[in-house]
Amino acid sequence: MSEAGGAGWQFIGAHPWRLEPPGILYCSTRGDVSEADVRQLLAELLACSAPGEPVLALINISEMGELSAAARKAASAPDRQPQAFTTLFVGATFTQRVVIKLIDKAYHLLTRSPSAAPTLFFDTEEDARAWIARRWSELPVLQA
Repeated sequence: MSEAGGAGWQFIGAHPWRLEPPGILYCSTRGDVSEADVRQLLAELLACSAPGEPVLALINISEMGELSAAARKAASAPDRQPQAFTTLFVGATFTQRVVIKLIDKAYHLLTRSPSAAPTLFFDTEEDARAWIARRWSELPVLQA
């Protein structure tokens, strides 16, 4: 990842993010993640999404602190949008993987919708970006 603070970088709380071509929202979590952080990240993801295009978030959580209960609840809320987006997490610990999988399952139980888009985990950003390059044309797209 390029150092945050350069061109194109914005912040959600302490967490730098930017939109990268061809439509990837890249975020690096730094420290604790609040409910407001989750809600703003989901809003930014929706704002930079275009109908007919894949919606993809690449999130490096190797420096993430605590994910508050309110943040977990916001991430699994039935009204979160978009409903079909692919999320790639980099640097997740075993515990973080379990929590994220539980949040994903809770969302799909609450909405009663199967997941069309995957939630995936990678040890390195290079591995995640290689997956994106191989699979971009196969990703679910946002419906109009």
